[in-house]
Amino acid sequence: MALIALPLVAGAQTKAETSLYAKTVKKPTVKNAEKFLKKYPSSVYAPKVIRLRDSLFFFALDPEDAAGVLNFRKEHPESYFLPLAEERIRVHNTSTISPAQAAATAGECAAAVGWKKDNVEHILALGEDLSLRILSPDGSLE
Repeated sequence: MALIALPLVAGAQTKAETSLYAKTVKKPTVKNAEKFLKKYPSSVYAPKVIRLRDSLFFFALDPEDAAGVLNFRKEHPESYFLPLAEERIRVHNTSTISPAQAAATAGECAAAVGWKKDNVEHILALGEDLSLRILSPDGSLE
């Protein structure tokens, strides 16, 4: 007697689950993704739907919106797109003003550096008397 080996399908998806997944992918919206995840949270398709949902959130953000990117990181700490959010946050907090440019803008001072926080450039100037001044990139006192 010959044995026929049939592959076992572990955790096979229902027709309804596969259909809803296909509809979610065909018309990708946050609402559709959330609907799928609410109905099938432990589906084999769930990681793909989570990635789809997160991509809709992340790529809808204005890349220059520091608060929005920080909020994305807070609300989606396990997201596939977290490294991209972290990179944007780094850019939002790394000054492009060189020490020479900062010193030239600050005028008379012992030292000056560019300083960027939440995508807003500043110049931090140390006066000869050791006082600190925060200036905008155009040199006005903040």
